[in-house]
Amino acid sequence: MQSITEISVTNGTPDIFVPLFVIVIVSALKDLVEDIKRHRSDTEENSKMCTVLDPYTGKFEQKQWQKLRVGEIVKVFEICYLV
Repeated sequence: MQSITEISVTNGTPDIFVPLFVIVIVSALKDLVEDIKRHRSDTEENSKMCTVLDPYTGKFEQKQWQKLRVGEIVKVFEICYLV
C-alpha cells in the first residue's frame, strides 16, 4: 500500500520494507537454530538402545529406537523389589 503514491504517507517510498525484512530474517535464523537443535536431539534420542522382545526366540534383545517397528513389544520398566 505504501507504493501507491495517492494513498501513501511516504510519497510512494516503502519505508517499512527494511525493518520488516530485518524482522523476517532474524525470525528465520532463530527458527533455523531451533530446528538444528531439535534435529540433533532427535538423532541422539533415536540412537539410544531399548529392550525389545524377539517373537521367534521369546527373549529380550537390545535394539536402537530408530530400528523399532510397529507391533514390536518393548520392555519399558524393569521393576526390582528389595525385601
